[in-house]
Amino acid sequence: MEVFLATPNNFVVQERLSDDEGEYISGCVVYNGECKALVTLKRDLRDGNTFRTYRDKETSKYDETIRQIAGTLNIEGPCNFQFRVKNGQPVIFEINSRFSGTTPLRCFYRILKWSQN
Repeated sequence: MEVFLATPNNFVVQERLSDDEGEYISGCVVYNGECKALVTLKRDLRDGNTFRTYRDKETSKYDETIRQIAGTLNIEGPCNFQFRVKNGQPVIFEINSRFSGTTPLRCFYRILKWSQN
């Protein structure tokens, strides 16, 4: 590792995080600096793709952190964040400034929440 760090390069070194607490994806839409919609889902992967998702109090506790990060990054439009959890905090490992493949699932969870109120 020290050899790579001592040599000029374009490597990105990223901590490998355990998936013991699962993997999450948050999708948001920011308009005029305000996060207008945000849904975080815990997800199970199969062959690198989302296979199954969950939304409950456990997943929604990360919403405010993701909302603050989206605001800090000054995002405008759709964005999704993939993360795992370390010491109770989300650690983002990928950000995509686009609608993701789980966008229809997030719509489903929003509609389900509205119908239960």
